[in-house]
Amino acid sequence: MSMGRNLVILGIWATGMGAWAWWKFVRIDDNLSLPGVESSNANRKPPTPGVDVTWKWSSESAWLVDQVARDIAEVCLIASHPKASAEELASLEVKVESVSHGDTNYLVSASAPRAKKDKASTSLPLSGYLWAPENFVPWAQALQKGWKITPQKAKQDKSTGASGLELAKKLQEPTSTVLMEESNRLSKELNQAPLDAGLHDQSALLVGSLALREAAGAFSDARPALCRMTAHLALARSLSPESTPERELAEAILLTLACRQADALDRIEKLPAELTAWQRALKLRNTSDWRLVEKPGEVTLLERREHARAIITCRDASALIKTFEQNPPAEVPDWSRIATEQGFSVGEGHALTNGWIEREIADLAKSWKTWSGKDLKTDNLVVILNDPPTRCLGKNQNGKPALEVLGWGFVAASHQRQLCHAMDRTQVFLRDMWGVPDAAASFERQVLQHFAGMRLLPFALKRIATTEKLYRTAVEDASAICRKQPDLVTCCNWATLRQKGRFTAPATSLPRAQAWFTQELTLGTAYDFRSRYIDLGTLYNASIGFWDKLAATAPYQYDVARSYLYKKHGNSPTIEQFRQAYTKLEEYHLPVMEHISATLKGDPKAYMAYMTRICQLNPDEFIELGQYLVEKGFKEDAAFAYQAAFEMANDRVSWANHADWLVTHYFDNGRTDDAVKIATAAAEVYSYRGLETMAKLMERMDKWEEAAKYLAAIGERYNDNAPLIAFLERNQERDPKIADAYKQALAPVFPEGIQDAALADFKEAPSDGVEFTSSSQLLVRSGLKLGHIVVALDGHRVQTLEQYLLLRNMKADAPLELIIWDGSAYRQVTATVPNRKFGCDMDTYIK
Repeated sequence: MSMGRNLVILGIWATGMGAWAWWKFVRIDDNLSLPGVESSNANRKPPTPGVDVTWKWSSESAWLVDQVARDIAEVCLIASHPKASAEELASLEVKVESVSHGDTNYLVSASAPRAKKDKASTSLPLSGYLWAPENFVPWAQALQKGWKITPQKAKQDKSTGASGLELAKKLQEPTSTVLMEESNRLSKELNQAPLDAGLHDQSALLVGSLALREAAGAFSDARPALCRMTAHLALARSLSPESTPERELAEAILLTLACRQADALDRIEKLPAELTAWQRALKLRNTSDWRLVEKPGEVTLLERREHARAIITCRDASALIKTFEQNPPAEVPDWSRIATEQGFSVGEGHALTNGWIEREIADLAKSWKTWSGKDLKTDNLVVILNDPPTRCLGKNQNGKPALEVLGWGFVAASHQRQLCHAMDRTQVFLRDMWGVPDAAASFERQVLQHFAGMRLLPFALKRIATTEKLYRTAVEDASAICRKQPDLVTCCNWATLRQKGRFTAPATSLPRAQAWFTQELTLGTAYDFRSRYIDLGTLYNASIGFWDKLAATAPYQYDVARSYLYKKHGNSPTIEQFRQAYTKLEEYHLPVMEHISATLKGDPKAYMAYMTRICQLNPDEFIELGQYLVEKGFKEDAAFAYQAAFEMANDRVSWANHADWLVTHYFDNGRTDDAVKIATAAAEVYSYRGLETMAKLMERMDKWEEAAKYLAAIGERYNDNAPLIAFLERNQERDPKIADAYKQALAPVFPEGIQDAALADFKEAPSDGVEFTSSSQLLVRSGLKLGHIVVALDGHRVQTLEQYLLLRNMKADAPLELIIWDGSAYRQVTATVPNRKFGCDMDTYIK
């Protein structure tokens, strides 16, 4: 039985494409600090910043400890002196000093001279993980003892008060309005009783709910929320050792956000029956097992949001959009935020980015209205967004010092991060995916018009800039933030400033990231693991014992599992070792399944069997399967796979770009109608390759005018007339009109006509040609590299990139016969590459 027919028997054909709604591996390696595991960095001194900085803290870890300690001290100061003036509160001095190179032991002290609070201090050794509330209980106790404070119990107003369980249930619908309403209520109660353990449990739960909602890609930052939660929970523990359901839930969220998955899941299992929705949501967040929700339309907003995140993590945006088609979700910006944190297609980009910024502003307006009681004025947008990030002690709606669970600066910072993410992903879609430079430039102008001066905007502008001037300014402005306020910058955004972008403008005044991020990972956690490995590049020297511990701490973290696999078994693991490393993920995690399938390609039967599972989760994989079967010579099976892709693939651009083989196969086998049907559908997608596929078929069918029409569409849409000119050149002897059209089209590209060229014609260094401006594996394998200059192709002189592209298109599937200048001499190179393309950047060279 053919492999293709096996697909039919398995029932994969049953799935239809569906209508559009409104909506791949990096090798990870070593070293972080976990308890009981040695770390090569334990006694390593951090590198110097390399430039002058004005950092308030010595490192990220010191900042994190300071934030927790300061929040606790501020609450205690308010509790001991309820009527303290702004000046008295401002006199609070908190000092956090690291007394170990590994940032695991601190000396903490606090005093408030104007409020007549003497110095209180304690040693603060960190164990378990940095954000463990028990690490900070001694500090809370030292303050309460030193400043003679006793626990309090809030006097609940029956009309507004709520138990922890009632709050947890309300937060199952975590809209901005709900979050801010509960913050207003809790803040009022907390100011009346700053040392009520129950209020701190609820406050930690509320802060965690806001942090769980954030989805801002490279801008995502749970650290402020983790610090705030730790402070509240440490205070609650110091005031009442007896736990509550809301405390257990808050600590489960804390473990989840810190990526201590095993501990989080253990805590989740112990939650009471009244918190079933929370249990499922947190299991989704920790495991990404999207199968936990069978009917997305019948669960809470909290569960649906985490289900969406799980689908994006383990599958793709098309799978998420399909759930929206079946069960339209609430009109909130969360879906665009989540769906664009991973890759998405052009079609999906249209749905996800359209109106996204407007949805973000509407969500901001709801937060502002609920907190302040005032409507959001767009002419005051940046001022509102730039309210300084606050700790628990901030200013209330009347501008007076007060304890605020979700202070406006805290909430505004989250909105700002998500707006930056929306700007970044929208521009990626417009400029890089859809390829509409005018729209991209217009979007850039709108961002500058409405958000100029926004604190984090330089990091977004570095990503979205369409001009070198704006790019350079953004890089330097962002570098200044790293020099002055490193706590506002994520590891990913910091490192991006050193990476090559669209323009060659590296930062000239950027401190070394490793000087701030002295611990590659926050003590005892896998928080931000992928970004910190890739961007810091220093996780290399840990032992197998370390990896055993890390894998046990975050067993569902794909990047950890992948790195552990190669660390433990080398570069060629067996299929059994693959499955052992991915034992908790293989059944539902598509990237894991794709990783395993790649090891099976030497065995077509095994590969085919495994790919049937993958294609059930992602019909787009039929394209990959079709390519594989063509390479292996299984033509009929390849036709089945490509036909399945035609019927079911969600990424229509990717499908259209691979439709040519099936069209040719059908036409060669007398199935002309089927060939026309497939080619027509590919052309309707309007991708370059889709239009080209239809044009090639029309040419083979002797429909010259039709072929020319589709090739002209390529020229108009993609500014590339090479395919049309090559078509006219091939067919000029058939009709004088075609010959005339060829001469007219050729003249702008080759004003002096196409000139023959041989190696002997070139003596001096070239004054023009086509330069390789980036590299690729195909380029290197062909004996070429970045900076080499092409002066002739297929026996013809090349002076511009347009000439090169035209000559390349005049032959199909033939080796490229090149004459190149390698910097010291001319030589001939024959390169056999797919579609006569090296997969790298090229540009016109002029000396």
